[in-house]
Amino acid sequence: LFFTSYDAALNVANAVLVAWMVTSKFSSEDKQADVVYGLMEIKWGENADLNQAKVLEMVGQLQRLISVEHVARLYGVILLFALLLRALTATAAHPRIALLVSTIQTAADDLFHFLLIFVPTMAFFGLVASWRWGPHNRRMTALLDAIFGMWDDLLGPPGELTTAGGETSFVVFAVLYFYFVFFFMVNFILAIIVDSYAKVVEKNNRSFVQHNFVIDAVLAVKY
Repeated sequence: LFFTSYDAALNVANAVLVAWMVTSKFSSEDKQADVVYGLMEIKWGENADLNQAKVLEMVGQLQRLISVEHVARLYGVILLFALLLRALTATAAHPRIALLVSTIQTAADDLFHFLLIFVPTMAFFGLVASWRWGPHNRRMTALLDAIFGMWDDLLGPPGELTTAGGETSFVVFAVLYFYFVFFFMVNFILAIIVDSYAKVVEKNNRSFVQHNFVIDAVLAVKY
């Protein structure tokens, strides 16, 4: 029932997006043309105040068109991710192609408890960074800025959290951050995922009724 309702909602959302894009394409072209013609008709050498008001009005119209386009694209991106989620859940129909879904389901409990450790740890390092170096480092002026900045450094270390040539307290902070978050936390989550994947593969290998996905598909059509 859930997936039936989900599929129906996706169909409605797709229809809304298509109708929105088609209608906005033709209407926006007309509005853009009106703005351009309006700017061309302005007599720049006369009545500066009136011309300024017209220009501001035209700019406002362009901003509204841009905002509508932005909302449409954001809606489309959200819809694409919803479709991707549905496609991934549909792979659960066969164990051999359900590795991603099954691995996430197996690791869900461990991932939840991992987040209970990871989030406070990142918040702690972000709080220390913003309090100690925020006044001198634009990437650490606020708590969230510090957390996201250090997250970027974590994805591409060392980033700006370098240990060469810095003050002693900053070097100690950077070493502790990478020691706890990179060496421990990242490897923890990798271990959780690998262990869950191994359990799923072992369960599939113990089954005597399932075959290769293509073979099972052929047998399903045949019988």
